[in-house]
Amino acid sequence: MPALMVFASLSDRAGRRPLLAAAVLAAAASTALFLLAHDVGTLLAARFLCGLGTGVFTAAGTAALGDLAGAERTRLVSTVSTAANMGGLGLGIIVAGLFAQYGANPTHLTRTSPP
Repeated sequence: MPALMVFASLSDRAGRRPLLAAAVLAAAASTALFLLAHDVGTLLAARFLCGLGTGVFTAAGTAALGDLAGAERTRLVSTVSTAANMGGLGLGIIVAGLFAQYGANPTHLTRTSPP
């Protein structure tokens, strides 16, 4: 949430594309850290980058969508942005729950180290 509040106005000054590119880089770095993590500190750094990238992408992406749609469609833009963000968050939880409930071996669906 802090990233969303801080970077929403920054995308007006710095431009949408540079912030969207930074968000993609933060997400990629976060994914790499999650994959390579062997301790809690690395997991915390990965989670921080993930939250930062998500906040920046949400702020700049919503503003870019508003730019593309035009001033006469601000209500549509806010509805689509909210539905996409909340729908994605909700769908992720549902899919994770389905894997945990109905997966063949739910505690071993991911492998952290070679057998």
